[in-house]
Amino acid sequence: MVIGFREAIWFLLLPIVSTMVSVGIAGTGFNQKFASPRRLAAIIFFSIMMSLVLIEASGWEFWSSDDPWKRCFWTACFSGLWSAICSRSHATLYIGLALIAAWTAWVILPVDASWKDLHREFAFWSAWMVSGVLLSDLALRRLVEKNAAKWVYWVLVAQVGGLFLLAASAYSALASLSLGLVAATFVIACLASLRRIDHAELWIAPILFLCVQLVVATRLYSSPRPLWVYGLITFLPCIVVVVDALFFAPKSNWRRIAVAAGVCVILVALVGWHIYG
Repeated sequence: MVIGFREAIWFLLLPIVSTMVSVGIAGTGFNQKFASPRRLAAIIFFSIMMSLVLIEASGWEFWSSDDPWKRCFWTACFSGLWSAICSRSHATLYIGLALIAAWTAWVILPVDASWKDLHREFAFWSAWMVSGVLLSDLALRRLVEKNAAKWVYWVLVAQVGGLFLLAASAYSALASLSLGLVAATFVIACLASLRRIDHAELWIAPILFLCVQLVVATRLYSSPRPLWVYGLITFLPCIVVVVDALFFAPKSNWRRIAVAAGVCVILVALVGWHIYG
C-alpha cells in the first residue's frame, strides 16, 4: 500500500482529528447508570467519520450487496451505542453485544450463489466473529477493572496493527480502512495514557467489532492464511489478559505494562513475519 498526500489526509489525518473531536464530544465523568446524549453523539460521530474513510477507499454504498463486509460500520455503530447505554449493567451489555455480534455474522458474510461452496464454512466464521468480539471485549474490560485503563488501548493498537499487516497483503480497501482504524485507536490510546478519557470503555466495542469483521473479510477476499494468524489477531487481547493474570501485581503496574507490551510485540511480529518474512 502506497501512502501519498491524498491517502495521508483521508486515512491518517481524518481519523486522527475526528477521533479527537469524538473524545471531546464525549466529555469527562461517567457517573450515571445510563450514558448521556453526549456519549451517544460521540459514538455516532466516530462511526460517521470512520465511514468516510471507507467511502474514500471504495465508494459509497448504503447497504452493499456485492461486498457485504462494507456493512461493518452499521454493526460497529450499534455495538458502540449499546455499549454506551448499558456500560453499568454487564449482563444487559453482553446479551446485547452477543445479539449484535450474531446479527453481524449474518449480514456481513456473502450469501449469493458465487459463494455457495463456502456457505458451510461460513458457520465456522460466524462463530469465530461472535466469540472473538465477546471474549476480546471481556478481556479488555477486565484490564480496565484491574487498573489498566491508562494502557488498555495500546493492546487494541497492537490488535489493529496486526489487522493492518494482514489487510495490506490482501485488499487495498481493507488496508485503507485498517490504516484509518490504527490511527484512530492510536489517538484514543494516547489520550487515555494522558488521563484525558474518564470512561475508558466507551470505544472498545466499536473498534473490536470493526477489527474482527475486517479480519474475517481478509480471509474471504484474499488467499487463505493459516488459522493461527487470524487467531493471534482476533484473540490478542485474550492472550494478553491470560499472561497479565500470571504476572498481576497491584503495586507493580510498570511490570504489567512491560509484560503486556512484550506479548503484543511478539504476537504482531509473528503475524508480520508470516506474511512478509
